[in-house]
Amino acid sequence: LFETHLRSTAISDSVDLIHRLEIYATSGHL
Repeated sequence: LFETHLRSTAISDSVDLIHRLEIYATSGHL
């Protein structure tokens, strides 16, 4: 149970990171 929770948290974290990178790219920061 704890392992699956950890995995879903890591997935949502990486999705959030990708989303921020996309915002940066569209804003012209990259």
